[in-house]
Amino acid sequence: LLIPIRTVIPFGEQDKDTEEYRKNLFDGKRVSIEKGFICW
Repeated sequence: LLIPIRTVIPFGEQDKDTEEYRKNLFDGKRVSIEKGFICW
């Protein structure tokens, strides 16, 4: 996990990658919640 972070910082892509990471976390959380409700 640390190696990609070290690669991103020198190229100034932190903001773009941070936003993409947050979006992916949100999408994953949403899907987990939906599938959890379906299982009940």
